[in-house]
Amino acid sequence: MSSQDFSEFVLTPAGNLDFGELPVDVAYIIGRQPGPIRLRAEDFQHIYNRHKQEISQQGYSSVTDFVSYIAQNYNAIYRGNRSPSTQGRKRRSHPTITQSLPSTKNPRSMS
Repeated sequence: MSSQDFSEFVLTPAGNLDFGELPVDVAYIIGRQPGPIRLRAEDFQHIYNRHKQEISQQGYSSVTDFVSYIAQNYNAIYRGNRSPSTQGRKRRSHPTITQSLPSTKNPRSMS
């Protein structure tokens, strides 16, 4: 994918590509590349197909509203089975979103 090909990404509720930002200090600690947090179309489809009802029950008007909130308000990053993942929490039932983060060794997906 060239840096000009944004068709693989879903837009935020505000019509932007970037849902949030992984700051340099956090990226350094977890060994990942800092930069914008973007939602790939395939990841959106997964979330939509498997979690739309749960997201709606939590009061979000759309999957992109949910992702936007979590990307801007995540409160923890955990090491998953394969790679670090971001997890954000909101409200009593603590909904989370988990997403693999690109390694600094392979910066291709953050260009």
